[in-house]
Amino acid sequence: MKKLVFDATFGEAWVHHLCAVFRHHPRPQPTIMHLWELASEEEKDDEVWVAKLTSMGHVVISGDRGTHSVLEARLPLICKEHKITHILLSDGMHHKASGFERARAIIVLWHEIVAACDDVPGSRYQIMGTDGSFRRFALVKKS
Repeated sequence: MKKLVFDATFGEAWVHHLCAVFRHHPRPQPTIMHLWELASEEEKDDEVWVAKLTSMGHVVISGDRGTHSVLEARLPLICKEHKITHILLSDGMHHKASGFERARAIIVLWHEIVAACDDVPGSRYQIMGTDGSFRRFALVKKS
């Protein structure tokens, strides 16, 4: 079964509302959850919770591209090392797009996101707005 985990860069309520949107969507419908449903406060460090997902078959969706952290702690690097497929928001999507626009991007790209769940473990994707007004989106494979 496909499982998507939204990390702490997304609010829990936002993820629960997104789940409600997809509740009646026809298949494929992966399990959608927020990181805090899988990890405790003591496990909030990326190296701890990502390692916990290794044998669980999850795909991580995050706004954390690791650009402001030390090399060893970067989320994308940790996901790749643990062979966890991860989908990251582009800089524009993370810093300039509203929560509504991010949700719309997930909805528009849903079938591509679900297909990415079947890619080689450790694959990296990026969700991008393809125009300045966030009317169009793309899911781009990065590695």
